[in-house]
Amino acid sequence: MNAIVDSRTSADLELPPKFVIPEMLSVIRPRIHTYYPVIKRLHAEWLYENYGKPEPGSLHGAIERMDSLYDAAVFPDGIPERIAHHASILTLIFQCDDLTISDPVRCEKIIAEDPDAHDARVMDALWQTIRRNAPSEAVYQRLRGRWTRWMQHLKVENAFRDNWLNEDMDSFLQVRLMSSGMQAYIAAIEYVQDIDVSDVIDDPDLKRAVDLVGWHCAITNDVYSYAAEYFTEDSVSAVRIMRNTRGLDAQQAITAVCEMLEGMYAELAGRIEKLHDRYAQHPLGERLHRYLDTYLLMVAGTLQWHIESPRYGGHGHLWNGLPMRHVDVALAFGDKMVGAGVPQQTPTGSVYVS
Repeated sequence: MNAIVDSRTSADLELPPKFVIPEMLSVIRPRIHTYYPVIKRLHAEWLYENYGKPEPGSLHGAIERMDSLYDAAVFPDGIPERIAHHASILTLIFQCDDLTISDPVRCEKIIAEDPDAHDARVMDALWQTIRRNAPSEAVYQRLRGRWTRWMQHLKVENAFRDNWLNEDMDSFLQVRLMSSGMQAYIAAIEYVQDIDVSDVIDDPDLKRAVDLVGWHCAITNDVYSYAAEYFTEDSVSAVRIMRNTRGLDAQQAITAVCEMLEGMYAELAGRIEKLHDRYAQHPLGERLHRYLDTYLLMVAGTLQWHIESPRYGGHGHLWNGLPMRHVDVALAFGDKMVGAGVPQQTPTGSVYVS
């Protein structure tokens, strides 16, 4: 009995909390791609072609979750068709991520590119499309290589999840950097904007900017998913690490994590400004500066998607237009929205947000 009690965290022993997610990133305005309706339509066509149309009155998870909105928000500039290609990759990445817990054998088949697995065949067809359209072989290899590395890293994240009570924030950040997927998204900027920046990607300031984008986007996800994953044992986040290592309650931990995000953004903005100056005469001209600005827009777009998407807000979630969110975990639906081609069922409850 004592061993069971001693293994619990403060979150296990408390009543489900209420907390406020404060306004973040007031210094930058998010943008959505002008052709977002086209991107959404193209993504939906791909989804129906590969997973079939749902029954009347229902939606595929990838549509209700707004996968296409995410890529339209983090890539507000770029070729619409290519953004739709990458939004489809995102759908399969969500699929693989969810399957690590619900169906690890199926997930492993995707990672192994098993030709007998439907999701793996769909993924391979997408990579063929991306290779045909990529501005260079180097960009294609960079993008595919980073997503492949992300899928292979899932095992590392699972091992970390099993022992997270023994970890601190520094060790968590190193694992989260790889699991966020933003290193692949940085490579995807080149694909959607039709450029090759192979000559600058080894710049130390740019490498640090990649890490900062990865951490910021991942931890934003941790903040907004905390309520939906509060009752699950398979989720580890910056909020849970902060609570466990510092003995904070939910609101204190949310506030502390958001302050950490502010520091990351300030450093990111400073690095990007330095890079603009350093490459003022780069042969790509304004195209390179648009590429650099996308690092900042990715952070803003990620935040906006988490505000708007039902992925963690619950089925039927609508953003009320306010920059902060009030959350009552007692009303959480207990699991996040999953599935690529699976029509979503009406839940019994939802996270309350206002």
